[in-house]
Amino acid sequence: MYVIIVYDVGEKRVGKMLKLCRQYLCWIQNSVLEGELSEAKLRELQMKMKAIIDESEDSVIVFTNKMGYNMNKQILGKERMSTDNFSYKELSMWFYFSVSRFGKTSESVL
Repeated sequence: MYVIIVYDVGEKRVGKMLKLCRQYLCWIQNSVLEGELSEAKLRELQMKMKAIIDESEDSVIVFTNKMGYNMNKQILGKERMSTDNFSYKELSMWFYFSVSRFGKTSESVL
């Protein structure tokens, strides 16, 4: 599934949180990461994040979309890190072809 994580944590925990999240997702902007994760990997990441954050002060928001190929991405200003090796249109076409050919979801095709 396609995942976007946005976090706001105390200054002492920012480095740990970024280092952890970059093991799973692509860093695209300060405190924002995105990418494809299985449900098991997402649960694993969330458990590790809970061990870092102070639940009385910090905040983590997790957006998920099982149909991530339908999302549009628009960037205003400078893009911190490109996560695209090809366009979303090409990705959508590849995904559609893979699903129609193999009859599987994105998780099992990727």
